[in-house]
Amino acid sequence: MGKSLFDSSVLDNILIQLGDFGKYQLYIFSLICVAIIFNAAVVVDYVFRAMNLDYRYGRKVVLIWGMVLCATCGLIRTLMPSYEWFLFAEFLNAAFGSGIYMCGFVLGVELVGPKNRVLTSIILSSCFTLGEVFVAVSAWIVKSWKHLSLIVYLPSLFVILFHWIIPESVRWNLSKGKVEEAKATLRQAAKTNGVTLSDETLIMLCVGNCKKVPEIVQHEKNPLKKVLKSTKLILRTLNCCFIWTTTTFLFYGLSWNAVILAAGNNYLNFILTALIELPGYVICNYSLVSFGRKKSLSVSYLITGVSCLSFIFAPESHTIKMVLYLTGKFGATAAFTSLYVLTSEMFPTSVRHTLMGLCSTVGRLGSMVAPQIPLLAQLWIPLPLACFAVMSFSAGLLSLLFPETLNIKLPDTIEEAENICRLPKETPT
Repeated sequence: MGKSLFDSSVLDNILIQLGDFGKYQLYIFSLICVAIIFNAAVVVDYVFRAMNLDYRYGRKVVLIWGMVLCATCGLIRTLMPSYEWFLFAEFLNAAFGSGIYMCGFVLGVELVGPKNRVLTSIILSSCFTLGEVFVAVSAWIVKSWKHLSLIVYLPSLFVILFHWIIPESVRWNLSKGKVEEAKATLRQAAKTNGVTLSDETLIMLCVGNCKKVPEIVQHEKNPLKKVLKSTKLILRTLNCCFIWTTTTFLFYGLSWNAVILAAGNNYLNFILTALIELPGYVICNYSLVSFGRKKSLSVSYLITGVSCLSFIFAPESHTIKMVLYLTGKFGATAAFTSLYVLTSEMFPTSVRHTLMGLCSTVGRLGSMVAPQIPLLAQLWIPLPLACFAVMSFSAGLLSLLFPETLNIKLPDTIEEAENICRLPKETPT
């Protein structure tokens, strides 16, 4: 079937009619969350995203096969005869597994209407935290890295069953002209949620005609080339890359340098710094909806910056320093969650996953630098916390340059993304 242009606002209205996280969404989400939890231990680098595989072959395909191939490489890694072969398997493991969280995130966001995009992010982020705790507890018990690999990767192989269980993204099907597949998914969701969708409502999804097809095909063939011609999107992407770098720098830096919390037990240290993320997610569920994405993101960086700066001048009290440190990690967690939501909403459908992956890939530079920051304490003891504070304040200011996307329909074209502030607002019901 030929490709077609669809009305995204109509799809959002249908998703709202289907219900706020009805049985169907909860069922699909529970399966997606399984993949996210298993993937929490293997996120290293997002090199896979540059290939734009999810837009070529679908979110579901990349999610499932990325998880299965990642698990396979993780298990094969335990059988490598030499360190060189181990590194090769480790590289493949990271390459296949790196895009799973991002793909699951995009698939989840595209499954619901505007009102529940934030809740979608909170659920998936919380699943990542559960995955971190799962790995830490497993490592605490088994000690052997080979046994730990078996515990982490073996269950992931069962994700291949998702191929026959979860649907492809409705938005992806529509953007590829697979209207009947999209309608079938919406009918199944309506049936599961006990909602009636009329044929007239589904027909309104496709508003294109044969004359528009050549233009759409041309746009979809080279979406990245068109992005490179857009000054607005280039500047937005560059700013997003810097802020992603800052966010991973803060998030992982504060996680890996948390010995202050419970000195003497590295497993407990990691578990505590992971669990403090949960309150950040809960607060985000309220702030992102009440105050908007941009303000929430900026304030989150401000909280982290003030906490890190206060830590430097705080009295030598373990309790006070612990509270300040956890507050800083809380702010970094809220910033990470807010950034995921904002990034997923301000880029067009055709390159949404690719540009999110690009920003995340560049952002991994922050997580690479973060473990080296404690070395700066040899020059000046408070210098590591000072670096965290400076980066926080910088990101807080630059984040104000992003467009506000609260209740704005997801942009489907380059033009809509460029003029996202002018798009009509949708009032969730």
